[in-house]
Amino acid sequence: MRSTSLLKKYAPHLEPGRDYRAVTDDELQRTSVYEIRITAWSGKKKEAAPDFAGAYRYGDEQQTQRQF
Repeated sequence: MRSTSLLKKYAPHLEPGRDYRAVTDDELQRTSVYEIRITAWSGKKKEAAPDFAGAYRYGDEQQTQRQF
């Protein structure tokens, strides 16, 4: 799977050339992928104000452009 496919899956509102530099073939050849099996999970939810500049909200399809 190419990196652009992962970005389209997890950050569909980001676009290459606008929000990030495209990955080169050389960089992909030097990349390793590891599988980690997680048996337990714990975490906290941190909330940012709706007008927090640059906040990344996973699954927020309304966010179509970066705000800085």
